[in-house]
Amino acid sequence: MINELMVDPFPSLGIPPFDLPEAEYLELHNSLPWEVKLVGWKLQVGSKEYELGPVTIDSLGYLILTNVDAASLFGDSLPILPLNISATALTNSGSFVRLSNSGGAVMSSVNYDDGFYRNKLKAQGGWSLERINPIITCDDETNWSASEHTKGGTPGQKNSLDTSGYNKTIPQIMALYLDDK
Repeated sequence: MINELMVDPFPSLGIPPFDLPEAEYLELHNSLPWEVKLVGWKLQVGSKEYELGPVTIDSLGYLILTNVDAASLFGDSLPILPLNISATALTNSGSFVRLSNSGGAVMSSVNYDDGFYRNKLKAQGGWSLERINPIITCDDETNWSASEHTKGGTPGQKNSLDTSGYNKTIPQIMALYLDDK
């Protein structure tokens, strides 16, 4: 699912080398207990569509999508998929973003605007928009807000606002009883 959007990276909030790159990014999160292969998946930003290619997101993992020229700014420690996307594709005032699987089914979408920040100062730049609860598929402004991380965002890691409370243990059936009635 679409989990974090850095739509206005300027100015960066941190102190080098601990700051975020001054680059737009979109973070995908796989909240499932198995890996997801994105072969044939598409990302739509506004009216443009981009093919994601043969990449896999690990179980409970993340994938950062960014412009080809900006990809190296994120270093080697984050899972990055460089796209031939405009460096300013995620417009500051808002846009529609949709992730579709190879069959065309919408897996996640958000129609964000600067009201999603819930904070006029953070809406001026340097802060990402984070999904508050990645388990809930609600994609309106009630499940999004400005990051609370001191760097301004959390690419490739759990969101600072995450309220899901889930742990990474896969549930298992411990006992099953059948009623003979």
